Amino acid sequence: MSSGKPVLAILAGGGSRRFGSDKALLKVGGLTLLEQLAELGRSAGLRVAVVGRGQPEPWRGPPTTFLEDALPGRGPLGGLAAALERFPVVLAVSCDLPRLDLSAIDWLLAAAALHPSSPGVAVRCDGVVQPLFAVWRRRSRPAVQAALEAGKLALHKVVEEADLSIVTAPVWLGPLLRDVDTPEDWDRLRG
Repeated sequence: MSSGKPVLAILAGGGSRRFGSDKALLKVGGLTLLEQLAELGRSAGLRVAVVGRGQPEPWRGPPTTFLEDALPGRGPLGGLAAALERFPVVLAVSCDLPRLDLSAIDWLLAAAALHPSSPGVAVRCDGVVQPLFAVWRRRSRPAVQAALEAGKLALHKVVEEADLSIVTAPVWLGPLLRDVDTPEDWDRLRG
């Protein structure tokens, strides 16, 4: 990519209202989802930032930058704005992707490398654009900031406004992008 390797920005500032407890701290194999994703970023050779919260104690993940949301309470858009303010390129992921793996990260990095002049690259999976598994370059920041200031928090609309390139995910990627919104989702993913 023309701007160098992205920072893996794990967006973790949400309230987990539908889940009922903090999804980011759910454990998989002895690590929290946050720690697991941070390890994944390290394995991919990326710097890691967790956006939207302070460092949990204890922290068993790799060296990680912890950032507050640009405007707390504005959902993932506030976290994305904070990440783009700090880093020129981010690979944004939500904190509730327990199946995400290195093959998915490598695939997205390769897809983004094919679109070096784009403000970013988002993935269309099962017909739905996934703004929280996307590479966002600083060129997208004006659209992100304008949406944040206007209170237009729907990230799929920001993908359009920022003119991100959209790439279609291969079939194998779909199960890796299933997130956890409810306790039933968590049970299904673990089963």
